[in-house]
Amino acid sequence: MELIRTIRLKLLVSPEQASELNATLKANRDALNFASQVAFDNGGISAFKRLQQLTYHRLREQFGLKSQMACNVCSTVAGTYASAKSNDRLLLANFTHSKMVYSYNRDYTIQLESQTVSIGTLNKRIKVSYLVGEYYRPYLDHEMWQNHFLLIVMPSLGWIVA
Repeated sequence: MELIRTIRLKLLVSPEQASELNATLKANRDALNFASQVAFDNGGISAFKRLQQLTYHRLREQFGLKSQMACNVCSTVAGTYASAKSNDRLLLANFTHSKMVYSYNRDYTIQLESQTVSIGTLNKRIKVSYLVGEYYRPYLDHEMWQNHFLLIVMPSLGWIVA
């Protein structure tokens, strides 16, 4: 069984960085809705590879997503439809909230020494300082948790990452 520990960090973004992140989040949300429509129109595709074959190039071209971002969109949408099918609730999934899942060492990295996160956006990678509560600090520093981070950017929570 896999153990998951959630750690909240507060990103200290500049106005320019916030603009970059907001543009990336909007493109991601639009891409999620596009891929969702494709999945729904094709019987509620819940297989990542099949959805990726149908949408990957359009996600890159139309929405400007980087390669891993496009893969994460396909994974998120396929997972949403897999859950909908298992619950016998196959409806068009609509993604309305700005939320983006990043993959460690592909879309982002954490630099513990400088207490920064390097995050990919549509245009470039940005380095953002973060604050972490004392309770969570040992988990960031412990070797057992290193390289096992999942970053979820949610601006509605004040640029909190988990």
